[in-house]
Amino acid sequence: MITAKQAAEMAGPKAEEYLEFIEKKIVEAAEKQNREVVIRDTPYCNWLYGRSESNPDEVKKALKILSDNGFKVSLHYQENQFVDIGLVIGW
Repeated sequence: MITAKQAAEMAGPKAEEYLEFIEKKIVEAAEKQNREVVIRDTPYCNWLYGRSESNPDEVKKALKILSDNGFKVSLHYQENQFVDIGLVIGW
């Protein structure tokens, strides 16, 4: 019998799939001569906020790859009428 963790790993998404999406956002921002991008899309916006329903091992792997490639990753959090949460990636 497989474990729940193994089933979650099989179900994906994998770190590579996350990074494909993130890379597109980084390239779009860099082409506009920006030095950072705020990703507000789910599940990315919740990765550092603590409410991510993603596979935590794959999220950690994706964040480590970003860090290893020189990117700075932080949480965007702003409270106004609504809460604005995002994943900030800077370079």
